[in-house]
Amino acid sequence: MKRNLAATVLFGLVLVLTAACPGDSNGGSQAQESTAFVGAEVWEALEEQTEVEVYISLTKLDTPLDEQTTEVRRAHAAAVQARVLRSLTAADISSVRKLRFTPAISATITASGLEKLAAHPDVEAVLIPGFGERGG
Repeated sequence: MKRNLAATVLFGLVLVLTAACPGDSNGGSQAQESTAFVGAEVWEALEEQTEVEVYISLTKLDTPLDEQTTEVRRAHAAAVQARVLRSLTAADISSVRKLRFTPAISATITASGLEKLAAHPDVEAVLIPGFGERGG
């Protein structure tokens, strides 16, 4: 229970951070280049170890949240999660956890997985959970 609550709070933080990122392009479904924000701490962690646990924030619907039905939110989250996961191999990502109503994924990734995620048009941000929560 505590872990689910912590994950929900962290995903909320990810969503707030990605909304504030410059270059956000929610409108372009045919984006040529990703505008994914990748926290420097993710790259740094992968310089020291072969894999790292991350939260991956994915593209959201353009419709205001209060106008989205539960079914629409669930279908969108599942579709965008599937597109992103299809672009990765088992060597790129493991321990995948998908949120039911939020377009986001929690997983363990490698450097090659991070490169693919950073280039994917459906990825808005890749961050280490809890980074910066200690008053930084």
